[in-house]
Amino acid sequence: MIELDDDALRAGVTIASPVDLRSKVLSPSTVWLEWKDPAQRGGRVDTDSRYYNVHYRPLMASDAAGRTLSVVVKTDHVVFYDLRPGTRYEFKVRAVKDAVASAFSETIVNKTFETGTVNHRRRKDSGIRERVAGGRATVVLVHR
Repeated sequence: MIELDDDALRAGVTIASPVDLRSKVLSPSTVWLEWKDPAQRGGRVDTDSRYYNVHYRPLMASDAAGRTLSVVVKTDHVVFYDLRPGTRYEFKVRAVKDAVASAFSETIVNKTFETGTVNHRRRKDSGIRERVAGGRATVVLVHR
């Protein structure tokens, strides 16, 4: 649970919401999510007290949403594992610094691959290599 500073909110202290939210489906059960923080210069994440609260939830076939889940990270990206194959997921992010939270980013939706799909490619720009066959996935994330 995030404890927000009511005094800071009343004083009008705000921080910018993350922007340019992008997701990449890596396998039937894995999604890469990244964003930009306008407060971070040159795309670099400062080592201050800033962190990100990422909300995600499955969207059911009836378009009723599943339970919202949340993770907290210090980086401008996160990888979600153990997702349901062939399921649409909704993602949004907010920045938190010194107990003050931004508004949530725009919401994006992406769908995990169906089990049994085959996808083999390498993204030069991201360092992501993936191979999905017969419902089994091998994903290698190369940090640069």
